Amino acid sequence: MSLSDSTFHWDQAFFERKLGLLTNLQLGFVGAALMLLMMDLSRWYFLLPLAGGLMWISWQKQRLDRIRREVSGLQISLAPKSLLLKRTLNNQEQRITFREISHLETDKREGLDTFALVMRDDKGPVLIRGMQQQDQLLRQLQQAIEDRNSNQS
Repeated sequence: MSLSDSTFHWDQAFFERKLGLLTNLQLGFVGAALMLLMMDLSRWYFLLPLAGGLMWISWQKQRLDRIRREVSGLQISLAPKSLLLKRTLNNQEQRITFREISHLETDKREGLDTFALVMRDDKGPVLIRGMQQQDQLLRQLQQAIEDRNSNQS
């Protein structure tokens, strides 16, 4: 594993694109409702779908913003025997050795590709989402866990 490929950062551009799209959709729903009101077409059967869409988009935006705050500044550094999770905004660091990891689980939660590091001692899984080059990170983690398990046997 080369050192230049062993550091991964959160995907800030992805979150900015998604939040920008959701903001534009919110403004579109509000603009369509105002247009209907100005044209004196404000009937409940016209405005109700717009209100429902606005609430759904606002909920999606709030959920994505919460996830962005969780992963903002996340950096994962791989070492030969462990990985280091750094959260630069909170000044938190967590080192996890590969022998503590039982296996990896991949999933798509809340619209984001997510993977969980399932621990051997029932500490609960460590969720990682919103990373750049996530496929490469998963491959390197899986390889490191397999190497560690084969060395233990």
